[in-house]
Amino acid sequence: MFLEPADRSISRLLKILLIGIAIASIPCSPSAAQDKANHASVWGAMFKSQVARCWRKPIGGDATVEAAFAVKLTRAGWLLEPPLPDGPAVSDFATAYQNSAIKALNECQPYKLPMENYDEWKHFAPVFSERKEPVSSQRKEKTPEKLFTPPNLSICRGC
Repeated sequence: MFLEPADRSISRLLKILLIGIAIASIPCSPSAAQDKANHASVWGAMFKSQVARCWRKPIGGDATVEAAFAVKLTRAGWLLEPPLPDGPAVSDFATAYQNSAIKALNECQPYKLPMENYDEWKHFAPVFSERKEPVSSQRKEKTPEKLFTPPNLSICRGC
């Protein structure tokens, strides 16, 4: 039995359609980069909350200050070596800010982070940063929220 040309076209179209349906039904997993970003948001938040409990930020200072570090951790969450600042501090307040961050990083160990993401958090760069509002945009009265605002700790640069 031979198929007519029109029947062959329909047969080919049905095969293509079935292959398309089969491919479309395969679940798509997120890319490795998306997975890493999702993991970093989880372990990063855990790291941030642990460090925030130990950090005693200096009072006063520059309108904007940042202290970035290279951090290496063991599987057990201990610092493998002292946190290394990303660069020199540019003012006395920045030096005090950097020193307070180093003290917090040392005091809060061991860090309890998900072991399945160890390859992501064994070497990373936490950044302690603060951006103060200009005086003109600040409220005149100090609300309780403003008095007890936790330090702004950004977790990953390049994660």
